[in-house]
Amino acid sequence: MKGLLTAALKNLRHRMPLALALVLLTAVLFSGGSLLRYLIRSQTEAIERMTEETSITCVVTNATGTKTAGINVGSAPFAEMLQGKRRDRGCTIDDYVSDLRLTAREDLVVPKKAILIRANCPEAVAPELVLRFDEGEDAECLAGTGWVCCISENLSWRVDENGMLTVERQFYDPIALRVVGTVLGANDTVVCPFNAQLVAGSSEMFLIDRCSFTLADTRQLDEAKAAFAEYFVAPSLQNGDDAITAALMIQDTEYAAATDELHAHIALLHRLRVLLLILSGVLGVLIGFLMNRKRLREFAVMRCLGQKRLAVMLSVALEQLLPMLPGIGIGVGISLALLPDGSGLSDGFLQMLLYLCGGLVCAWIVTRVEPIRLMKEEE
Repeated sequence: MKGLLTAALKNLRHRMPLALALVLLTAVLFSGGSLLRYLIRSQTEAIERMTEETSITCVVTNATGTKTAGINVGSAPFAEMLQGKRRDRGCTIDDYVSDLRLTAREDLVVPKKAILIRANCPEAVAPELVLRFDEGEDAECLAGTGWVCCISENLSWRVDENGMLTVERQFYDPIALRVVGTVLGANDTVVCPFNAQLVAGSSEMFLIDRCSFTLADTRQLDEAKAAFAEYFVAPSLQNGDDAITAALMIQDTEYAAATDELHAHIALLHRLRVLLLILSGVLGVLIGFLMNRKRLREFAVMRCLGQKRLAVMLSVALEQLLPMLPGIGIGVGISLALLPDGSGLSDGFLQMLLYLCGGLVCAWIVTRVEPIRLMKEEE
């Protein structure tokens, strides 16, 4: 074996440019696998970051999808489902809901020409309106069911000495709401909690004006779509527009397009990995052939001198293997620079194994020379 190694080193010294080229080729092949794995990981991490950082807004519309305000669909069941009040009936879509915003509007008889807005949080109120709460009060009161309200400044003269405002809705008895804040940006406006039951001694149903929410977990997008599809229709002009049917628009177009593009990149990189593996084996065969195609006479002489075919084949393989060692060293350094956890090394060594197998196959082929037959052909 020592003699074979010495002979291989001697041959490589005489073919130094070729040996250096093989070192470079080995380094490129080894690091190429690591680079592709690094790119795949980068794209995968980009999808994960996008998923974590992207908020997908869902907007409830009327059945035709033509209205996002004044949708006029019943608070029961839609508001109840989204707030988790129908879990006892098997509806758990609230698991996918975050930052729910609900509003309902109706005209008041008293104060005359005033508008009553039900809202479950200040953000649900129209963007042009700002709620300023009195000392000791906060936005949490809108999340409850209490008979409290915020009023526009022009209605302050209607507040009695106990801080109560009497309102009257059509077909209902007057009720007194405790004033806890001021509505800035509009006149004749009263804002109360969305879930406040404003009929003494009984519950009531009303029509939702606006409803939107954020998907609780973007990673559950497909799962959430399937769950929502059981209770909301897809917006279509062919749907009947009524108070018992609501549609849901999930605004995920940009997110879906971006993630689809990244997934396409990852699929392409995986195909390139397979191609690079195949290329490594092919290059092993090709390089071995180019290195030895003019040495058949030399191999014949070696065989005539008594060397077995296996020894000749090992000599040829060693000449291809030795330049791989410094190339692998360079490739390992590049791989660790790209992926410090060493996860890219497996790809690099697999590339080298296939490259070496290709070289062994070529060595087996080119050493099949029959000395007597070759001499006759040359004569």
